[in-house]
Amino acid sequence: MLRSRLLAGVGLGLGILLAIAGLAVTLSLVGIGIWLETPAAPKPDVTTATIGLVLVGLSGYAVFRGGWLMLKAARTALRTPLAD
Repeated sequence: MLRSRLLAGVGLGLGILLAIAGLAVTLSLVGIGIWLETPAAPKPDVTTATIGLVLVGLSGYAVFRGGWLMLKAARTALRTPLAD
């Protein structure tokens, strides 16, 4: 019983960290987009930049979504009453 609560607490913490990491990766895309729009900055090939942005965006969303699902599962486990 205590072990399942402990694992749920660890899952809760990991879910929060993964959700924050996913948001950080996704928000970094805003910075990359601003860099690409700056006229003085040297620019990579448009196709390479587009593919890179799409892949980083998808991976950021996947990390965020995984953390969110882990967070929901841990919250459900912590709310479930313990069996006697």
